[in-house]
Amino acid sequence: MSIGNRILRSLFNSGVGYRNLVRFYTVFPQFLPSHVPWDPTGFSVWVTTQCNQRCEYCLKRVSDSEDIVLSEETFENVASNVREGTKVTFLAEGEPLIHPGFLSFVRSVKERGGEVDFSTNGMLLTKKSMGEIVDLGVDEITFSIN
Repeated sequence: MSIGNRILRSLFNSGVGYRNLVRFYTVFPQFLPSHVPWDPTGFSVWVTTQCNQRCEYCLKRVSDSEDIVLSEETFENVASNVREGTKVTFLAEGEPLIHPGFLSFVRSVKERGGEVDFSTNGMLLTKKSMGEIVDLGVDEITFSIN
């Protein structure tokens, strides 16, 4: 068993869950296995921790941690595990629309038959990107309007 599979299995068995596993692999992609050793029903993925706002309530405002940006290679390793009906949630610890590859990530999930939802502040939406999001068949969008 590869080191990535050993780390994945031990983290999952410890109760950490998919959300934290994907975050772990976003930060340490060298340990990401090429295939998850079980069939998950969903993934939560941090696309980036970069944001175009500095909201008063957001932990990002007071954090001095380095920004995380999901690489295309790491995402494709995650996406290779998407099957028909797998739900992929792009998390909002940053603004996903900042990531230049975000819509290609969505496309990759949808082409594999997965469901997609994400959260956004909506500030970066344009007519073109909104049209593409609709055309891709995004299943759910949450708008943060705090």
